[in-house]
Amino acid sequence: MKISPFVFFCTCFLILSQILQAQNKNSTLYAGATKVNITPKEPVYLSGYGGMYSKRITDEVHDSLFCRAVVLKMNEKKVVFISTDLIGSYFYEEVYEALQKNFNLKPEEVFLTAIHTHSAPVYTFLEKDKNTANYRYTQDVIKKIVSAVKSAAAQTYPVTLEIKEGFSPIGINRRALKFDPDMWPWDGGLIKMARNPEGEVNNSVLVLKLGNEAGDFNACMFEYGCHARSQSPASKVITGDFFGIAEQRVEEIQGKGMIAAGFAGASGDVDPIYVLNEIEEAPHWIPETELMGQLLAQEIVRTYRRTKEKITPLSLQSTFKTIYLPSRKEDEFITNDSLPKTPLNITVTSIGELAFVGIGCEVLVEIGNHIKAFSPYKHTFIMTHCNGGAGYLSPKSLYKERGYEVSSSPFGPEAAEAVIKETLQLLYQQKTYLESVEKKR
Repeated sequence: MKISPFVFFCTCFLILSQILQAQNKNSTLYAGATKVNITPKEPVYLSGYGGMYSKRITDEVHDSLFCRAVVLKMNEKKVVFISTDLIGSYFYEEVYEALQKNFNLKPEEVFLTAIHTHSAPVYTFLEKDKNTANYRYTQDVIKKIVSAVKSAAAQTYPVTLEIKEGFSPIGINRRALKFDPDMWPWDGGLIKMARNPEGEVNNSVLVLKLGNEAGDFNACMFEYGCHARSQSPASKVITGDFFGIAEQRVEEIQGKGMIAAGFAGASGDVDPIYVLNEIEEAPHWIPETELMGQLLAQEIVRTYRRTKEKITPLSLQSTFKTIYLPSRKEDEFITNDSLPKTPLNITVTSIGELAFVGIGCEVLVEIGNHIKAFSPYKHTFIMTHCNGGAGYLSPKSLYKERGYEVSSSPFGPEAAEAVIKETLQLLYQQKTYLESVEKKR
């Protein structure tokens, strides 16, 4: 039986079209995003500066707190990014258990983060706190995080990714040399919390734009490295601080259902340019926080509107790893091998020339800058306070200076180098895999 050239040509064309359609479908990235209000409804103790049973109990709200969830899906793989207007992800295990139960999510598919505001509720699971508003709030906020993820995953859209880096000079290094021999050594050593214009900082704002041609999906994710603690330690006002305000202002300016999810970059030793306890110990709202939030929001919007560099999503790859780091005693500044090692969670996801790095502790800026500089990806998005809250992580070089970040850390001096090495190794492993995928195409 002979086949005519016309039929042969049509058959080949049909097969080729099906192959191309399958390839296009396989390379399509889908996204969903939502936000849920997590502002407490009754008086609570505020986090930071003492926590539970401090004098900071309040029901005064300056700006609402939110949980924002962004879900990315490609082929059979997915990743959930959760940004909460809270102090940290110290309840990671409890939240992950709820997410795993409801959505069967794997550890590498979750980035649970917090913007590190010091003016949000403390959360507690302690039996002695069971009758407190903070205990009830903790149970409620876990349910709301699950609700946010469910809503974001329920409706996803094919999206394109665009990225651009902006700049906002709100952060300043806070490790200042102020040695007082009368206070040595119990105060932590040579370093006090104060402005240090000569110290290391990273005031870049990395903005990732998620959208489509139809305009029915608008979201962005941004990374900025600065402590959200501009209000006075005496303040009794609930607020997301400048960071949470920036998220809301971006959403208001852009409109059209915009979701702006913020993530705290490496900022363990970076404070806002205005830390208001240096001016007055005020229990009321001080407006400089609002100003800094507006300034950061304006830069995010400006950067968002000028994004042009597209990220090509060849594959969605994720890795989760718990590493065990050298520990130290509270009154020692060297590693103590007799102590159990301190666990730390690292999560890495990559899409094309973009990588996300989640680190489960409070990372000093020098460490984040090092990871970004040596990452094999063109853009590396760092999220601290992610999937755990192990404490401050400081470079070894700072241990001789001491200071609050070192004195309060559970880690020995060698820990930071190990984290950098492990993180870069995970990044290079994923990069190698993505390059092999690209070659096969």
